[in-house]
Amino acid sequence: MSVETMFTVIPLIGTTDGSGTTLTVTATRAVNGLLYGIHEDKGTLSDGVDLTLAVIQSEEPKTIITLTDANTDNNALYPRSSSCGDTGVSNSDNLIMKAVVGTLQLTIAQGGNSHKGGVYVYVME
Repeated sequence: MSVETMFTVIPLIGTTDGSGTTLTVTATRAVNGLLYGIHEDKGTLSDGVDLTLAVIQSEEPKTIITLTDANTDNNALYPRSSSCGDTGVSNSDNLIMKAVVGTLQLTIAQGGNSHKGGVYVYVME
């Protein structure tokens, strides 16, 4: 019996309103897998934008990554977690992909007036 791993791309792209206040973009479905990577697509968002990617509606809600005052575009990001041995001691030499179980949510702050951008999240499900 073989198990096939499939990559799922979750687009979290939004357009800020005319006031440029905080925008929240929530995925249309939950995921259950391992976070492989994130492609930042700043698009037309203003320099100095803040992006926060989180898992919500989960038994383990958490912030995955926060980009503060982002000024570049098309970054490839690969957030990882430290593994641990059988005693529970963190081992920073062995980084592993983060488990993502729940709904992904992106919060965009300081993105400018009526600007568009966000991230594409790659999950192995």
